[in-house]
Amino acid sequence: MGSKIPKPIKLEVIRKWLEGKSRNKIAKEVGIGAGTVSGIIQEFRQNDPEFDLLREVAVKLKNQGINIESFASLVRLRERMLNQIEGIDHLDQAADEKIESLIVNLEVFCFKQNLSIKEFVNLVHNISWTAEILGVPLEKLPRHIKQLESDLHMLTKQIEQKELEKQNAFNDYGVTINSLEELNKNRQLFETCQQQKLELDKVKRERDSDKKEIENQKLWRSKEEQLIWSVSETELDKANREIGFNGSNGRNLVQRLNPRNLKDMVMEVYHHPSKYLKAISHMVDIYNLEYGGGRGAGGEQG
Repeated sequence: MGSKIPKPIKLEVIRKWLEGKSRNKIAKEVGIGAGTVSGIIQEFRQNDPEFDLLREVAVKLKNQGINIESFASLVRLRERMLNQIEGIDHLDQAADEKIESLIVNLEVFCFKQNLSIKEFVNLVHNISWTAEILGVPLEKLPRHIKQLESDLHMLTKQIEQKELEKQNAFNDYGVTINSLEELNKNRQLFETCQQQKLELDKVKRERDSDKKEIENQKLWRSKEEQLIWSVSETELDKANREIGFNGSNGRNLVQRLNPRNLKDMVMEVYHHPSKYLKAISHMVDIYNLEYGGGRGAGGEQG
């Protein structure tokens, strides 16, 4: 111990040493180290050349049945009687002795607890401050702390029970903590997949919309083509009459003009004009006459 050894401990060690007790036994009874006991004895031996002789006297008194405390008490009694005869007032001295006794006892307590006086005072201050914060009287603080410890123990048990119930629930559903952690790790991947799925659905909707639009355009072009190639019945009947296609003469393969075979013939001429030069030449003459210079300013034939 690095702190100063209190006087009562020194006196107790010397008293036991004078009783003839060994160093190790004294250390055990006083509650200090054997080295400390040796240091105290050595200190007294250096201060009193007759220290060892005094120990021998004390041991002999003990062997003769005289208690060393009783011997010392008789000496103190003699001194007290002398003081009373001399009329010394011991009232103030008694109060001082009580205060001194308190300080000495405090030094002994701190020494045995390996505390300094300052550390002890700080400890007392902290305890008082804690009691004030908790709103508990200082004398009831130990019982309050025990109650808090009991409550803490109960809460700990409840938490352990809940943990056990949770683990049992996981086991019942075949789920483990590891699987939950794995699920948590894959959550980001899952969210990414969900986002990609939404984008894919959007692309599919756009594709279906484009497909429908294309189909509508095809249908419109078909209708437009039908409209372009449509011929009035009156015009067809007139052409059939003038050509002589009355359906009974058996002329060539074409029995009668209709929108379909008329379109086929026109497309044939369009794709193979060299095969129908005579017909094209005749058509050019008629076209020039109808839409060329054959019309006058008023739109009439010249």
